[in-house]
Amino acid sequence: MVQWFNLAAITSYAYARVFNPGLLVPHISVRDINSINFRKLREKGIKGIISDKDDVLTWQYVNQIYSRVKDKVAEIKAVYGNRALVRSNCAGVRFEDPGYQIAKETEKSLGIEVAKGFWKKPWGLMGLCYEFGCPPENLAIIDDRISTGILGGNLCGMVTIYTLGLSIDEETRFEKGLRARERRLVKSLMEKGVTAPIHGKYYNDACLEEFI
Repeated sequence: MVQWFNLAAITSYAYARVFNPGLLVPHISVRDINSINFRKLREKGIKGIISDKDDVLTWQYVNQIYSRVKDKVAEIKAVYGNRALVRSNCAGVRFEDPGYQIAKETEKSLGIEVAKGFWKKPWGLMGLCYEFGCPPENLAIIDDRISTGILGGNLCGMVTIYTLGLSIDEETRFEKGLRARERRLVKSLMEKGVTAPIHGKYYNDACLEEFI
């Protein structure tokens, strides 16, 4: 499966690089969600979790939970219940997922609701705070792509958590190249002193490691 052209990501990424590069820097970076203490995030005031699907909870384009993170997905559901939401750029996007069949299969497999709508990330995150009934600063997003989920989360004012990606060894050369360029850019920005947007509920003690 190949996702459609994402104009929202291209235009927003170009804007951020030129005018506000801190939007491309995650608050927290980890290898995978096993390094996130969701109970501590909840204690620190994060009232809702939004997660990408592919390469964060599942293998790429597979709807079943990846075995390595199965226990952490159970922890997310135990800590956040119906205040956890999957936001994918495939499942639940109207023109990528006609009839939301992938979203329905994912919900059945993961036991977590999939957000549905027209826009992909980053723009597709804009209205989710209304679903949670709280300000965006009380939400955290987990994503393996800087130019979509991390950028979108920072634009909205959420806590942003970057993960490396579960299936990077099996990605195409093009996909690996995009991911590597994103990481090099973020490392370069951080070395120059560029930081993620200031966030009152950013506590890196909620994670076990910094990856970038």
